[in-house]
Amino acid sequence: MFQKKEGFTLIELLAVIVILAVIALIATPLIMNVINDAKKNSFKDSVYGITKAVELRVMEQDIEELAGTYKVNITGENSDINYSGERPTMGIAVIDENGRIKVYMCNDSYCATNTDESDNRIEEVRIETESSKQEAIKTKITQIIEDDTIPHIGDEQPVKPSGITLSSLTENAQDSSTLNYGTNNGSGVYKVTENGVDYYFYRGNKSDVNNNVILGNTCFLMVTTTKTGGMKMIYNGLATEQDGKKVCIEEDAVVAKMAFNNSTSNEKYVGYVYDGETPSSIKNEVDNWYNGTTLSENDKTHLENIDFCIDKSTTDAANPIYYGPYTRLYTSKTPKMTCPDGQQILSEKVGLLSADEASFAGLVYYSPANPSNYLITESDYWLLSPFYYKGDAYAWHVYSIGSLFYRVVNAWYYVRPVVSLKPGTTFVEGGEGTSINPYVVK
Repeated sequence: MFQKKEGFTLIELLAVIVILAVIALIATPLIMNVINDAKKNSFKDSVYGITKAVELRVMEQDIEELAGTYKVNITGENSDINYSGERPTMGIAVIDENGRIKVYMCNDSYCATNTDESDNRIEEVRIETESSKQEAIKTKITQIIEDDTIPHIGDEQPVKPSGITLSSLTENAQDSSTLNYGTNNGSGVYKVTENGVDYYFYRGNKSDVNNNVILGNTCFLMVTTTKTGGMKMIYNGLATEQDGKKVCIEEDAVVAKMAFNNSTSNEKYVGYVYDGETPSSIKNEVDNWYNGTTLSENDKTHLENIDFCIDKSTTDAANPIYYGPYTRLYTSKTPKMTCPDGQQILSEKVGLLSADEASFAGLVYYSPANPSNYLITESDYWLLSPFYYKGDAYAWHVYSIGSLFYRVVNAWYYVRPVVSLKPGTTFVEGGEGTSINPYVVK
């Protein structure tokens, strides 16, 4: 007789399937972590490999003949190095004045650099996966690539730009950690770092801050650098001639008097733009000024696009609705250069100064007032930032007594446009930044 062979029962098969599923559930994340770690380590190794390739490229070039900082292309057809490993999708290497090689690079998943968040050279490569830190590295890459004052290693005769440069104006900046933004303390140029980007800003009294600039026939006051390394400036009147040279001595440097928005009955009217793209009344005026005859087409070639933050962030939906600038400047006294996550950013050639930037410059909400601050004129003028909504829309403005304040948006105040010089801008030799001997853009 044949012996009957018994197979697996349905329950046994199901048990095996469940066990395999549990094993897969446990193993899959571990395997994915191993794969991700391998990718990160591979990208990290690329930084080391590219650093070595740059070192070899330096050996081919007599580094002692090159003055100061210069850059090395590490991507694309114009790469300055021979390297057979993984290339980043964007990146740049820099050799500083001390011969240290700094690499900044990104691919579709990660960004990596051999510097810390203060841009100091470190031994261990830093891999970034957080979007904000990746954005800081990408911004640094773009800033270096677009800075025409930094020569390439392949240039036969790298020449430092003649005249005064933007970077030279901020090289002796003070530490902003000593400042109290609830007071008017401090005078000069200061440095603050946000999201890995260094920002430099002017703060203090007219008599102590040498930040006057002439572009063409128009006067401006330098306020703060941008994330690209450009310099944001506020309109300060038309240049006049004195003893054969241009000076900036106009007392009340404004371009128009008008409402921020003609309507007030909806909270959207706190915005410089609203409903996505609808310009406010004041934005139309600012754009018309820029497109008018004050700035020549040649003047405009010196200007970059600026990120203007429409910060309508709120802590709650209470009535009144207080917006982010109110919380930072009135409550916590902590102004910010960067825009909060999720807020609308306009990339434009012209706009208005934000309340945060006015705070960095030394102005305080209502008290203590400082009528000698360099941003103060004889007239009250609008700022970009929303204040609150309480049945009517209110926005920030600069109060002529020497402080920051707020007003309903259909009130009539003055306009002072803001533009930004491109990174690498140079000025004619001999300028001192004073009203009678301003820096003159070449």
